Amino acid sequence: SGAMSWYPVNNHPLDKATYTFRITVAKPYVVAANGLLQQEIDNGSTRTYLWETRKPLASYLATIDIAEFTVVKGQGPNGLPLRNYFPPNADAQITAVFEPTPEMIQFFGDLIAPFPFEAYGAVVIDSNYEVALEDQTLSIFGRKGLSEETVAHELSHQWFGDSVSVKSWRDIWLNEGFATYFQNLWVEHAAGKAA
Repeated sequence: SGAMSWYPVNNHPLDKATYTFRITVAKPYVVAANGLLQQEIDNGSTRTYLWETRKPLASYLATIDIAEFTVVKGQGPNGLPLRNYFPPNADAQITAVFEPTPEMIQFFGDLIAPFPFEAYGAVVIDSNYEVALEDQTLSIFGRKGLSEETVAHELSHQWFGDSVSVKSWRDIWLNEGFATYFQNLWVEHAAGKAA
């Protein structure tokens, strides 16, 4: 129910649309959102960020995150843009949890299908928020309970829940069932059957 708290929306998993976000913030704030950053305009004391999604996304998966982020960019399989947004005080223990992301994308891509979107990444919220959410192209994580397993879980939702969506909210267990299964496949792949 997060998205409908900040914009008027039909909060249904099959009601998908492409999005353009144009957000102006005071410096030093940074804006992270779904899709790809198309433009960053320096206005002097403010900065405008233009984000666009190429593929339709369900409204409940729309996100805009604004904070004094440290941005870490990388590349996944086939040149997939990766971008992670961390609190400025994030230590190596937090950032290390996301290091296997390119390998996870390749692993899930080989098992399921190629990654379905134009980019991927994560936002770590600087709070003890302990839930994660699979926002399309940009998963959200709190500091509390952050683990490689959770990263794998939210990433697998890009295929199951974000790209392939359920017809009704009552079937949401399918999203979670596949994500739980694929997070365990990742654990087996990364740490062996005993794990």
